Amino acid sequence: MRNLLVVMIDCLRQDRFSGPGKTAVTPNLDAFYARSLSFENLHSVGSNTTAVMGSWFTGRYPFANGLRSFRDRKFSGEFTTMATLLRDDGYRTVTTVTEVMADATDLLQGFDDIERRDKKKEAIHDGYGARVEAKLAELNRSAQPWFYFVHTCELHADRQCDPRFKHERYGRDFYDRSLSSVDHHLGPIFAAVDWETTAVVVFGDHGDNLIWEPRGEYASMVMNRLRGDGRVSALWRLRDWFYRAGLYTGRKSVLRHNFLFHHDYHLYRFLTHSPVMLAFPGVAARRDHSLLSTVDMLPTLLEYLGVPVPAPVDGVSFAPVLRGETMAASDRSVYQEVVTDFVLKGRDSSQLRIPLLRALVHGDWKFVSSAFDEKIQPELYDLAEDSLEQRNRYAELRDSELVKSLMRSLEAIEQTRPSIVPAIESAAAVGVAA
Repeated sequence: MRNLLVVMIDCLRQDRFSGPGKTAVTPNLDAFYARSLSFENLHSVGSNTTAVMGSWFTGRYPFANGLRSFRDRKFSGEFTTMATLLRDDGYRTVTTVTEVMADATDLLQGFDDIERRDKKKEAIHDGYGARVEAKLAELNRSAQPWFYFVHTCELHADRQCDPRFKHERYGRDFYDRSLSSVDHHLGPIFAAVDWETTAVVVFGDHGDNLIWEPRGEYASMVMNRLRGDGRVSALWRLRDWFYRAGLYTGRKSVLRHNFLFHHDYHLYRFLTHSPVMLAFPGVAARRDHSLLSTVDMLPTLLEYLGVPVPAPVDGVSFAPVLRGETMAASDRSVYQEVVTDFVLKGRDSSQLRIPLLRALVHGDWKFVSSAFDEKIQPELYDLAEDSLEQRNRYAELRDSELVKSLMRSLEAIEQTRPSIVPAIESAAAVGVAA
């Protein structure tokens, strides 16, 4: 039996981790990437932590498990989490979490040892990082196999950075400098791993809006208040006014160049594309470009570990890829949605589980439409030629068989959505980015 360490870097954008847009200094993550199997074509189910991790831990889409937005922190039915399945198979289950994950009790089902942190009081560089190292040392001495989930939140606003990295040589803005800081403090954690007995996953749950990202910490905090702090009622009312005035309809281009949001407002690739890297004993380092979703992580990891995969799941197991096998070409599509409190906070609670936007990715095409507002024009992108999703092809192809096929596939996936939607129990802290 293998041990499993999963490190989630909240708000880690793929284009800031690698490629020409990178300015952060990340020797530890670069070394991990070099030794890992990296899934390069993963599409997160959404652009907020609640939806992504709900799907990660259950293998079900958000509309199935009920974890869809910051308001939805309870399963809509009976769901078995990855931690529960591993615990029942004899694993010790441990986690350290903060912010939205610390509040999502249902999401943490199956963890025997839960550390809930206050982000405002400590970061990886001045508190819990050393505890993770110590916990790994303790777990390594145990004869019992273990699953340790570590949630880092320094890239999430308000961003946190070791003072030693608040310099331009560590990145062009405060996001990149915070990433450099996180990388430095992941070094001792990676050094504490027994690579012969431990399977390690490092991934980002979603990206973030970095338009006008400041260089300094104070300016970053101010920008956080302008972008996403739902506790300031005037700001959510401003966002709601923008929505009513056509932010998502005739002026959609504004969404790409705005200061009103962190994430959880659209399904653009920069918000849903994050690194997913697996360094497993005996698994060769390489790059895989299969179409992947976060719902695939549960079946993939469980099959690799030899733990039975529950039925039903929406995900596909890519364990054969881990074993070095070639999987048959698939004609699958993957689903995405955003059920956002940011612009819909003032709506009746019964409307806050209707996707403002949902998307289908099939091959090189991505189709986006709204289940909430028929005035919102659909979007269609050719990802092979337009990876930044800047040219909406829907108007010219709306009557094509391609669009009709994508619409049929989207409707087929959504037919599994529960017809009865329970009421939202609490409106507390609505609008906080997660």
